[in-house]
Amino acid sequence: MLIDNTSCFNYRVIQGTKKLSKHSLGLAIDINPHENPYAKVNKNGSLTIFKKELYEKNSLKKRDSKAHAITKNDLVYKAFKNNGFKWGGNWRTVKDFQHFEQR
Repeated sequence: MLIDNTSCFNYRVIQGTKKLSKHSLGLAIDINPHENPYAKVNKNGSLTIFKKELYEKNSLKKRDSKAHAITKNDLVYKAFKNNGFKWGGNWRTVKDFQHFEQR
């Protein structure tokens, strides 16, 4: 992630648990992590970005216009959704804009 690499297989547990990650099973992929952050959804609807130092200043304010940012209008989003993947950008308590997984 530190060098902005797209990654899939990564044998590890889900942070804070003992459960294997979908990445450990080859069922998840993270795409362009520097352009597609992982963030907590706050009670007021705002987002707190994890590993903020990896992202450009104000990276969430104009996500739709950023190169390599995955949005619901993006070809990457449509291709994965059409092949049965779930997108982390649709999650409620966190937003993992880089993440797609098979359920």
